[in-house]
Amino acid sequence: MKIAIPSYGKDLNSRVFEHFGRAPYYIIVEIDPEKKEIISVSALENPLIEEHMPGQIPALLAENKINVLIAMGVGRRARSFFEEYGISVITGAEGLIKDIVDKYLKGELRSIPYEPKEKWHERKERRYG
Repeated sequence: MKIAIPSYGKDLNSRVFEHFGRAPYYIIVEIDPEKKEIISVSALENPLIEEHMPGQIPALLAENKINVLIAMGVGRRARSFFEEYGISVITGAEGLIKDIVDKYLKGELRSIPYEPKEKWHERKERRYG
């Protein structure tokens, strides 16, 4: 089983990135669900960080055989793409990735709604526009 988590950095000590589609990296954690332990950890650099069309990030993660996306938030449209690929989505995750994975392995991670404080495109326009 493979989990993907949008990240600022390349390892488990990185923090979750707020906007899953604009994350610099996705930490890919392969786990043994029966033993509840990590098999491997890798970082997938996001080739679509600057621009992407709806559905491209879910397709990218599906190509990498991801089973579960753990993120802060995922909109309805993106969620429907993930569902089409058979990728489960858990939202509301914040903090260090190693802590999130630990909670997932212990069965303590629950999906909770997440609303961004501001829309990503509005923030991007203010920073770059």
